[in-house]
Amino acid sequence: MSDKNPAAKFVKETAEGVTITLQKGYLPAGTDVRVTEVDMREPMVKDQMIARKQAADDAEMETALLCSLTGLLPTELESLTARDYARIQAGYNFFMD
Repeated sequence: MSDKNPAAKFVKETAEGVTITLQKGYLPAGTDVRVTEVDMREPMVKDQMIARKQAADDAEMETALLCSLTGLLPTELESLTARDYARIQAGYNFFMD
């Protein structure tokens, strides 16, 4: 990812995928420790097919897919600020070049 891309500041490539730095972060279920980094593995076609089958609409499909790739629970993903959610989406888009 080029440093000219604004996402380069918060999406870093790793051997397994990307690490995304969140601005506000989230509280994992059952804890009071704020998490500000999320690892995302590279998606496979199978991930998209499974998410599409599980979802009634595009928003549910995106939620299912992002949860699968990050290990976040749907409630954790839904609790993110709009800015942090956009960072998760940027992490996904990193693989779409």
